[in-house]
This record gives sequence, structure tokens and C-alpha cells, in this order.
Amino acid sequence: ARGDLVLNRPTELVIDDCVLMVADGGGVREPTSSAFYIYVEDADEVWARAVKAGATSYSAPEDTPWGDRRAIVNDPWGNHWQIATHGGAKGA
Repeated sequence: ARGDLVLNRPTELVIDDCVLMVADGGGVREPTSSAFYIYVEDADEVWARAVKAGATSYSAPEDTPWGDRRAIVNDPWGNHWQIATHGGAKGA
């Protein structure tokens, strides 16, 4: 995943071939928090990068009863991200 913060414009997050645009209310709308559940190749690695970049860890990576390896972080803007890998650690 990659993305660049540009002030006064939506931020484009690129995850593989998916582009996700994120923006604050900007005076046009009231800001809201959001919740996302995203699948990545390595949930442990993405969780560590998110925490290093300033996200707060809500749940460290762990295996779920339904087979995903999942971690949860909250970003500095109040968004809740569930980061998961299908089938456990590194797609196992």
C-alpha cells in the first residue's frame, strides 16, 4: 500500500490495483470516522507499518476463528482499520 498526504485535497491510498480516496469534511461536510476491513498480503507487516506511521494499535495481529489473520488500528483522524490476511499469517 502507498499514499501521499496533500493538504486541502483528498488523499489517494493505493492498495494493489485499488484506489481509495479519503478526505476530511473540508467545511463542506461534517467530519466522520469510518471503519474499514481490508485484505492485504501480510497483515503483520502492514500493522507494524501503520503503528510506525502513527496509528494506535487496538489489537495486535492474531488468528481469528473464521481463518483470517487480523489486526486493528485507529489512525490519527479517528478511522478504525481492520487489517487482515485470508487464511492466516502470510496466506498460509
